[in-house]
Amino acid sequence: MSTKFAAFVGVAPGLEVPLLEELRELGAKPKQTGGGATCWLDAEGLWRVAHYARVAELLRVRLGQFEARNWSGLEKGLSKLPWRAYLKHGSAPRIRVSCKKSKLYHTSAIAERAAKIIGGAVSGPTGRDEAGNGPPCPDVHLRLGHDLCTVRVDAGGDMHKRGWRENQVAAPLRETLAAAVVRLSGWTPDAPLVDPFCGSGTIPLEALARALKPPSLAAPPLTTWASHSLRAYRDWSVDAGPLGKQATGTIWAGDNSPRAVQLATDNAELAGYGLVTTVLSDAAQMIKRAPEGAYVVSNPPYGKRIGAGELAKTTSALGAALRGRPDICATFITGWHGFQNASGIRWKTLAKTSNRGLPVVVLQRPAS
Repeated sequence: MSTKFAAFVGVAPGLEVPLLEELRELGAKPKQTGGGATCWLDAEGLWRVAHYARVAELLRVRLGQFEARNWSGLEKGLSKLPWRAYLKHGSAPRIRVSCKKSKLYHTSAIAERAAKIIGGAVSGPTGRDEAGNGPPCPDVHLRLGHDLCTVRVDAGGDMHKRGWRENQVAAPLRETLAAAVVRLSGWTPDAPLVDPFCGSGTIPLEALARALKPPSLAAPPLTTWASHSLRAYRDWSVDAGPLGKQATGTIWAGDNSPRAVQLATDNAELAGYGLVTTVLSDAAQMIKRAPEGAYVVSNPPYGKRIGAGELAKTTSALGAALRGRPDICATFITGWHGFQNASGIRWKTLAKTSNRGLPVVVLQRPAS
């Protein structure tokens, strides 16, 4: 366990603060960078982040960094990297390339050169099947910026996939974004949480997951590394149950759509979380009936599927309900620029980011 890995943990731009908080809880010492954080992790540290992180979008380990002003420099730099520690004999990894302000900018040509170098290091007849495919292996990422090439190997895979959301509404909130909004809200598992626009239930389920901290069930790409210790990993996995504790505050998921409520109910069952109560309710009425001192955390409509008049009416009623409940701390993520005016409430901006390419803002009205 003495080996240290230079890890990059990625997140949607604007959500670095909740990511740093999460990584510290997992025992890391992160340093913020654009679109994420860097930190040195041992093997168990990598396993913890890969299995328990909720805000993180990706986890990659840096193999090296070098100047690549021409093809010779690229090939020389790639040939010095420790491919055999990460790729098994016969591996044929997917190579993903991005370039910015570099003399080498043709991504397909760069990927071809990289594949040739990697193939020379790990290829051979052993390990290939009849179709010529190699064993499971992580993706390799090359990023060229100002003629500096950074090479990373995937460790975490698609970290936003939880494995429970088989059914979803038309515009679901990404799980990692929901986890970040829950963190930004300041909610703690001993307090009630109410989501009056629950959709498929993503925010309530991410809130409960933050409390329970269940490990991811999927095997991350780091388990395919050539240097991966299966025995040590199995021993760690036996002890790596939920890190959190039972939520003592009630978690309510509500919506005025019967279909959405059913989807949230089904997804809660798939996730194995029986502690989320789903209700069919108007948002304003749900806020009025919320427990004292509750946190309202939600993703209200942006106006993509309902008319502007209905959206303004719903938001106005929402604001009126909140003004009548000063004991409630309300946090909303919205992509509608008219939300603040229509609600009639002065909001504090917690973060600006994007939801599936749409600019969104996370707003909060603290309890008084």
